[in-house]
Amino acid sequence: MSGFKLYEISEELMTLEDMLYDDTVDQETVQDTLEMINMDFEDKADNYAKIIRTMDASIKALKDEEQRLSGRRKALEERQKWLKDTLEANMRYTGKMKFKTPLFSFSIQKNGGLEPLVITGELEDIPGRYLIQQPPIPDNMKIRKLLEEQPGTSGAARRKPEDPLMDRESIGPFRMQLLMEVAAKAVKIMTTGVWHLSFDEMDIVLEYIRYGIDAYKRKYEEGNDDVSENR
Repeated sequence: MSGFKLYEISEELMTLEDMLYDDTVDQETVQDTLEMINMDFEDKADNYAKIIRTMDASIKALKDEEQRLSGRRKALEERQKWLKDTLEANMRYTGKMKFKTPLFSFSIQKNGGLEPLVITGELEDIPGRYLIQQPPIPDNMKIRKLLEEQPGTSGAARRKPEDPLMDRESIGPFRMQLLMEVAAKAVKIMTTGVWHLSFDEMDIVLEYIRYGIDAYKRKYEEGNDDVSENR
C-alpha cells in the first residue's frame, strides 16, 4: 500500500490502489476489480486520476532512493577496489605472491585469474575494433640480409650509440644496491602510508618521473655542449 495520501478516495478504490501497489497481484485480478467498481464514469475517472497522482509521488520517491543507493554502491565499489589494489601492491612489495591464513588463501594470478583465451580462426576474420594497433617493428632478418649485401655498414647498424648514462656495466655492485634501495623506497611511498596509489596512478607517476628525467638529461647535455663550445 502507498505511504502517500495526496487525495481521499472511495473505499472501493482504496482496494484497487492496494492491488496496484502489490506486485504479487496479477494483472487479471486487478482488471476484475476495476470491472466490479460501480460508479459514474466521471467519478471513476477522478478516482483513477487521484491514484495516478499518488503513484507519481511514489515513483519519484523510489527514483530518488535508487539514485542514493546507486551512489552509495559506487562509492563502496571504489573503496573495495582501492583496498584490493592496496593488498595486491603490498603482496608484490613484500614478495608474498601466494600464501594462506587460517581464514583465507591469497594469490596474485596471471591475467587477472581469467581463463586463457585461444583464438583458432584467421586474424582477418576478427573485426578491427577487437584488434590492438601496434607500431611497425624492424624485420631483423631482412635488415641483416640487406647489410650483408652492403659491406661496411653492418657494424654501424649493430653498434649502439655510446651513452655513459645507460652503460650499466660501469655501475659497481654497491652503487647498484643504492639504486635498488631508492627504487624500493619509491615503490613503498606509492603503495603504503597515506598514499595507497592505484596501479593506474602509479603508472602516471612513473610517466612523470620519466618525463622529469628526460628533461633533466636534455638540460645536462645542453650544458655540456655549451662547455665544449666555450673551450
